[in-house]
Amino acid sequence: MKNRKMPRSFYEAGIKTKAGLAGCCLLVLNLVIAGCGKEAATEDVGVVGVWELVEVLADPGDGSGTFQPAQSDRKMNFRVDNVVESDVSFCRGTVTDPPFEANYSSSSLTIEPVGCAGSLPIRYELSGRDLIISYTCIEPCREKYRRASDQ
Repeated sequence: MKNRKMPRSFYEAGIKTKAGLAGCCLLVLNLVIAGCGKEAATEDVGVVGVWELVEVLADPGDGSGTFQPAQSDRKMNFRVDNVVESDVSFCRGTVTDPPFEANYSSSSLTIEPVGCAGSLPIRYELSGRDLIISYTCIEPCREKYRRASDQ
């Protein structure tokens, strides 16, 4: 293997003018900026985090229901260990002390309430900056949440 001599100056490296040096610096700067921007743009935090209830949909059964502003300050905290905590029970008709817990699956997009006899999974989806929770009802009944930091 032949030893190659490393250039000691920009001139030896083939950059012979100030314009060439400035162009080289701009190229490196653009690569750094483009790399940083790409990393921030593709970062996906998914459902993990604290979400606050902002709107509720309760359809009267004829399909005319629309999301309306929430009259509650309900929050959900999706943890990295696939547990979601809420300040309101996931089990209908159950009275216990908060926080209430359920297990969630980001692959099936479901929430499985813990300790609720005969309960069905609750579906969820991420839609833009919103988290939509869909309960099992005869008519559509959904809740729309927004990340606490997006309020």
